[in-house]
Amino acid sequence: MKKVEIGKKKIGDDETFIIVDIGSNHGGDLDQAKRLVDVSAEAGVDAVKFQSYDGDSLYTTKNSAHKLLEKYSLPKEWHFELDEYCIEKGVEFCSSVFDYERLEWLEEVDVPFHKIASGDITYLPFIEEIAKTGKPIILSTGTATLGEVEEALNTILDAGNDQIVLLHCVTRYPTEVEEANLAAMDTLEQAFNFPVGFSDHTESTVIPACAVSMGAKVVEKHITLDEDLDTPDHSFALKPDELKEMVDQIRTAEDIIGTGNKRPTEYEKERSRTTARRSIHTKEVIKEGEAITEDKLKVVRPAEGLAPKFLPKILGKRASKDLEAEQTIDFDCLVW
Repeated sequence: MKKVEIGKKKIGDDETFIIVDIGSNHGGDLDQAKRLVDVSAEAGVDAVKFQSYDGDSLYTTKNSAHKLLEKYSLPKEWHFELDEYCIEKGVEFCSSVFDYERLEWLEEVDVPFHKIASGDITYLPFIEEIAKTGKPIILSTGTATLGEVEEALNTILDAGNDQIVLLHCVTRYPTEVEEANLAAMDTLEQAFNFPVGFSDHTESTVIPACAVSMGAKVVEKHITLDEDLDTPDHSFALKPDELKEMVDQIRTAEDIIGTGNKRPTEYEKERSRTTARRSIHTKEVIKEGEAITEDKLKVVRPAEGLAPKFLPKILGKRASKDLEAEQTIDFDCLVW
């Protein structure tokens, strides 16, 4: 699987890259945007993501969403101020980009990667322009078929950029938990051999940890300050305490997953390999020179003597010394 470097992290090797999607939940208020950065940083996430658009770049003027998006559009100067604020707080600033002008803004800010929203997966000319920046790309795949994902990927690759992460996503807000279909991440990874993740629009704090346990290297989740806000991305966003809970669950999932190496733990080496395993013991007193027969032995815990696999080899041998009942048998006990 291709490794993708974002900031100080190597996606696929390091711990899960967690992105908080603030979206429009800043409500057009810069101070509120900064408070959302604060709670995200306190929760221990890696990046805080906004959305860079205006109404004209997304909708016709006849569409009701046009005016709404104008209300929540980030001014150019906010991008720079929020980037500096994120640096102070120790998280990466990033933004989903929706038009060519704002792509230039984000390049001026020098974001560590570009995020392409699910709705733009077929906007291939724009994807090509993003790819030409050479920055890593996180591509959401909501609503897409494998063929459409492949077209977008080929567009990025043809532009000379192979720093790509694919996010499985369901474009429904909120997403019902039974629609999450986390197994699709494996399908994406097997098909394209790039790191995968999950952009989660459910209301669950547990599903992101489940996604990590199934191979997600990146997790994206929306956040809000409180349940009384009336912003477009509010209904499926986590509150600050829920975000912290989600991050903790992801880190616990990583600990549970482990390294994949099948070997005894240190505790097992020190304790369990002896206490939980069997070895060969005497069942009764055996005198020096007496033949070792199966009826005089038993294979029981603890494993402080010869392992059971040696039982056929020692039968018929003679005791090299007097052996007590319930004594462990080792090679020194036998005449060879």
